[in-house]
Amino acid sequence: MNSYQNPLSLGYYPFPETSIPAHVERLKEDAEGWLDNDYTFLTASERRLYKIANLAYTTIRMLPNENTSYERMKPAVRWMVAVTVSDDYYELSTREEIQHAAERVRSILLGADPLPDEMAFFHQYAIMRDEYRAFMPNEWMERMAKDMYEYLLFGIREMTAYTATGTRPNLAVYSIIREFDVAVIPFMNFVECEIGFTLPKHVVDHPVIQRIRSLMGKIIGFQNDFYSLEKESVRGTSKVPCDLIRVMEDEYGLTFGEACKEALRFHDACVTEFVALQSALPDFGSINKDIENYALHMGIGIQGLNTWYHLDTLRYKPDGYRDIEKRDSILPENKNFL
Repeated sequence: MNSYQNPLSLGYYPFPETSIPAHVERLKEDAEGWLDNDYTFLTASERRLYKIANLAYTTIRMLPNENTSYERMKPAVRWMVAVTVSDDYYELSTREEIQHAAERVRSILLGADPLPDEMAFFHQYAIMRDEYRAFMPNEWMERMAKDMYEYLLFGIREMTAYTATGTRPNLAVYSIIREFDVAVIPFMNFVECEIGFTLPKHVVDHPVIQRIRSLMGKIIGFQNDFYSLEKESVRGTSKVPCDLIRVMEDEYGLTFGEACKEALRFHDACVTEFVALQSALPDFGSINKDIENYALHMGIGIQGLNTWYHLDTLRYKPDGYRDIEKRDSILPENKNFL
């Protein structure tokens, strides 16, 4: 592991890199304020780790349109903080707890109020929902609710079966779980807010668009595997690390170096397919330009997140390696959230 070199260099992907808006610093201040004032169940050291993760920049790098207003970007940053904290929180939870969380998130996004004693991220999802109602249609929010439900059920909950037993899935299963458990599919809905065009249902349901969404989930999930490899190796918990490289080692009996090369080949094949679909979109008639712009900005999101890893965050660098022991330190004090 000491000789590991991440193969995903700055500018690795064949997608444009665009400038980020000036109000990113204002959004960064917002994110840090939420961590201090709303996520009070976190310790001061845990809040520091989320601050050096620089989650506002994650969002802006993936949605870098400089013409997107502060008001449209703020709820996306709010979502990014909420999903990152809750993702860490539920990582070592039971299937039943995650099932409950999935149902609550879906209900809240569809209009239910969070309970006074529920965790802070449920309340943040409710605020985000109300912020988006100002400029996004109900159909869009219904899709977001569905995508969030599936992220928790098909991604986070399915991974807990392996976490609990200290095992890893085979490559076929892992590829599906990873597509969901990085929350990229719900995040992609924010692209529509950025470009000012809401995809009609018949477009979202088209198998080519569905496949593009699926591939983006896989690409970003595998991208994260390369960046988190060292971090997950030194976490100091009993959790068995699970990523594309280790799955390749298990499945094919490869050495670490061989597994890294095979994982990169697997990742790059997804990128190649993504690019091929971008360049051969179905004919949607009068909205073809809007769909092309949507697909373009999805690629920009992949490139932007890679840039964030290199330039903006300490979450995957030595200063951010110390594990956030959220399960052991805060869950016993908050059992009444269920």
